[in-house]
Amino acid sequence: SRGACRGPAHGTPGQPRSAPRTGHYHAVTLSATCTIAPANPLPETAKTMELGYRYNSSKITASADVWSAKYDNRIVSAYDVQTDTYFDRNVGKVDFHGFEGAVAWAPTSAFSVFANATYTKTEVKNDVPNGKVKVALGTDVVGTTLYIPLKGKQLVEVPKWMGTLGASYKFSDFTVTLSGKYVGERFSTGSNADKTK
Repeated sequence: SRGACRGPAHGTPGQPRSAPRTGHYHAVTLSATCTIAPANPLPETAKTMELGYRYNSSKITASADVWSAKYDNRIVSAYDVQTDTYFDRNVGKVDFHGFEGAVAWAPTSAFSVFANATYTKTEVKNDVPNGKVKVALGTDVVGTTLYIPLKGKQLVEVPKWMGTLGASYKFSDFTVTLSGKYVGERFSTGSNADKTK
């Protein structure tokens, strides 16, 4: 994972796999056709690549990383207004791209300041199936799959920008640290209709 000890320059390919949380195996969903079914999300997989650089001196430590990840069966937590519950569901293929930078400066052995910033760009690559047509209306055909239009949307609850700024002072017996964190706007719905600050 990011943050491990490495040389000045590094690259990290990977293919992680993630299973749903066990508590969500018991969740149910209510589809657009009023069918109740277990959520049962599939495990997600990803192909990742990270390139970065680390710099260390007596007073300055800095790092910069760019990274990319392509997910299959990406798992997100969703709220079902029909059942008033949160559950994990798959949204298919999702691409992540971003960069992260961090710097710390220690002008003395007791005092230091630090900052970091992260940018994340996400894109859902497909619409998500949401049941099948049970009763034909207009030009609908019974058995046709219904979809939630998510293709091209940003992934829910993932802010584009995050950052931290802080300072630390070491006294003889203890250390005092003050820091602030910024979390940018992110979409609270899969359709990207609403934002959260």
